Amino acid sequence: MQYPNLERGCRKLNEESMNLISNLGFPIAVAVYLLIRFEKKIGMLETAINKLTIILSSKEKK
Repeated sequence: MQYPNLERGCRKLNEESMNLISNLGFPIAVAVYLLIRFEKKIGMLETAINKLTIILSSKEKK
Protein backbone atom coordinates (compact mmCIF):
# COMPACT_ATOMS: atom_id res chain seq x y z
CA MET A 1 0.00 0.00 0.00
CA GLN A 2 1.45 3.38 -1.01
CA TYR A 3 0.60 6.79 0.34
CA PRO A 4 1.38 9.38 -2.33
CA ASN A 5 -0.04 12.27 -0.30
CA LEU A 6 2.09 11.31 2.67
CA GLU A 7 5.21 11.11 0.51
CA ARG A 8 4.48 14.52 -1.03
CA GLY A 9 3.80 15.96 2.43
CA CYS A 10 7.09 14.63 3.78
CA ARG A 11 8.97 15.93 0.76
CA LYS A 12 7.36 19.36 1.15
CA LEU A 13 8.13 19.39 4.89
CA ASN A 14 11.74 18.46 4.18
CA GLU A 15 12.03 21.25 1.59
CA GLU A 16 10.47 23.76 3.98
CA SER A 17 12.76 22.74 6.83
CA MET A 18 15.84 22.99 4.59
CA ASN A 19 14.66 26.40 3.41
CA LEU A 20 14.14 27.51 7.01
CA ILE A 21 17.62 26.30 8.01
CA SER A 22 19.26 28.02 5.05
CA ASN A 23 17.41 31.27 5.77
CA LEU A 24 18.10 31.27 9.51
CA GLY A 25 21.52 29.62 9.58
CA PHE A 26 23.52 32.67 8.54
CA PRO A 27 21.91 35.14 11.00
CA ILE A 28 22.32 32.63 13.82
CA ALA A 29 25.98 32.09 12.95
CA VAL A 30 26.61 35.86 12.88
CA ALA A 31 24.84 36.31 16.23
CA VAL A 32 26.92 33.56 17.86
CA TYR A 33 30.14 35.02 16.43
CA LEU A 34 29.30 38.50 17.73
CA LEU A 35 28.32 37.19 21.16
CA ILE A 36 31.65 35.38 21.47
CA ARG A 37 33.60 38.48 20.42
CA PHE A 38 31.62 40.81 22.71
CA GLU A 39 31.96 38.42 25.64
CA LYS A 40 35.72 39.06 25.71
CA LYS A 41 35.26 42.82 25.50
CA ILE A 42 32.62 42.80 28.24
CA GLY A 43 35.03 40.87 30.47
CA MET A 44 37.71 43.48 29.85
CA LEU A 45 35.25 46.29 30.63
CA GLU A 46 34.23 44.55 33.85
CA THR A 47 37.86 44.32 34.92
CA ALA A 48 38.44 48.01 34.15
CA ILE A 49 35.32 49.05 36.08
CA ASN A 50 36.42 47.00 39.09
CA LYS A 51 39.87 48.59 39.03
CA LEU A 52 38.38 52.07 38.78
CA THR A 53 36.06 51.32 41.69
CA ILE A 54 39.03 50.31 43.84
CA ILE A 55 40.98 53.44 42.85
CA LEU A 56 38.03 55.74 43.56
CA SER A 57 37.25 54.15 46.91
CA SER A 58 40.90 54.47 47.98
CA LYS A 59 40.92 58.18 47.02
CA GLU A 60 37.73 58.80 49.00
CA LYS A 61 39.35 57.40 52.14
CA LYS A 62 42.16 59.96 52.00
